[in-house]
Amino acid sequence: MESLRYTGTGTCYPWVNLPPSTPEHEEAKTKVRNRVLTLSKYMVRAIKRNRPRVVQHLLDVGVPVNPQITVGPAARSLMFYALTHDLTSAYVMRKHHGKFNANCESTDSEGNPTPRLMRLLADFPNAVASGAVAWVQSMPPRGNGPLACCMHAAAVSMGAKMPAVHRSWPPPGVSIDLDHPEFSAHARAMVEWYWLEMAELRRHEAKALAPYYWYKLRRAARALAITRWWWQRAIERSCAPGGRQRLEDLEAYATDSVLEGLT
Repeated sequence: MESLRYTGTGTCYPWVNLPPSTPEHEEAKTKVRNRVLTLSKYMVRAIKRNRPRVVQHLLDVGVPVNPQITVGPAARSLMFYALTHDLTSAYVMRKHHGKFNANCESTDSEGNPTPRLMRLLADFPNAVASGAVAWVQSMPPRGNGPLACCMHAAAVSMGAKMPAVHRSWPPPGVSIDLDHPEFSAHARAMVEWYWLEMAELRRHEAKALAPYYWYKLRRAARALAITRWWWQRAIERSCAPGGRQRLEDLEAYATDSVLEGLT
């Protein structure tokens, strides 16, 4: 089994100035990160054994294509591992925000191929699956589905390109079970723990982001009051004597064919 490890710590909310996380919040993030690392081992095993259905299920239950997890001594990304073993799994990962990188290096906001990945594909074309080079060079668009939490969304992209987060948890319409011999009872138990730990992390994220969203609501309420005031002023001026709307109404009244027939 290939060894997996994290290459960085990542951030949760890089676009908002928030107070430091509480110890409970940091503990929840650590639990989720450790569980993702465990579940990513099942993903690597499924990729190695050409089991894209298992990869799809792990992504559906909320396991991210984490850009900070590396595989093996060469510290390859999960996407590069899929390109070398199972191209179908790479297709699935790309639809779930998978980035085209070789060693978890940064990509652009769309996750397009990095120069390092392109050099590896050019230097060792026989090391990847058949058709992988042409597929990467075509730069297929990355999927834009929601992710499990803000921490995972920020790891994909920050700012305007940051993916959405599921409104509720567990993911709506997703079953924890999968009728597949590669999805063992132990894997199912890990997903159950992951869902519980993710729910706890989402509660901490909601609590941490509450001041930010209240700030947005206050700004929207003020903007609505100002908009309504200017709207009222514009209507009053338009309908006042000499106003544009009043003149248009008078002209329409004078040229109304129904009134002409009554005179």
